[in-house]
Amino acid sequence: SKARDLYDQVLKVMEGTTGDKQLQSKAQANFGDDVDMFIEIGRLWQEDNQERLRNALNSAVRASEVNGYSNPSLLNNLAVVKHLDGDFSEARTLYENALTSASNGVAGQTSSQIEAISTTILYNLARAYEDQGEVSLAREAYEKLISRHPEYIDGEFIHLKSNRNIKYFPTLAKVRLAHILVDLNQIN
Repeated sequence: SKARDLYDQVLKVMEGTTGDKQLQSKAQANFGDDVDMFIEIGRLWQEDNQERLRNALNSAVRASEVNGYSNPSLLNNLAVVKHLDGDFSEARTLYENALTSASNGVAGQTSSQIEAISTTILYNLARAYEDQGEVSLAREAYEKLISRHPEYIDGEFIHLKSNRNIKYFPTLAKVRLAHILVDLNQIN
């Protein structure tokens, strides 16, 4: 697509592969800390090229840190990519950092928005614990999800691609917790 080609040209200039140091310096000054640009690059590649998606998300995280803030949604998204790649340790670290970031509050987001992303991150972290064989940590995380959202325990299964739907995760948390308890021969 045209957008991919244009972003690729900008990235090549920023990386210095064009050989023009003055242009590279200008590009880095103008775009080097542009979190939204890197997020958009990631979106353009998310279906077709996981490596480029990972690179874009890594660049977005670095840019957000240069700007002095940590974006929990961005950290969660990078963690999901790492998790899907089977890098459970790195995913876990990123999920934990994202949860810490979310608990510190996010400028411009309401408490319900922060709660929604925190719920998503906590569920993902519980899955990472499970994938690492940390059953007790996974159990604690699922129980925390269920305790935070008891009204949704028996709610309907709803799965939207949006992180804003917190009904889905506590319901799944109950299912995942049940599997853990059965595996441990404990019934709750």
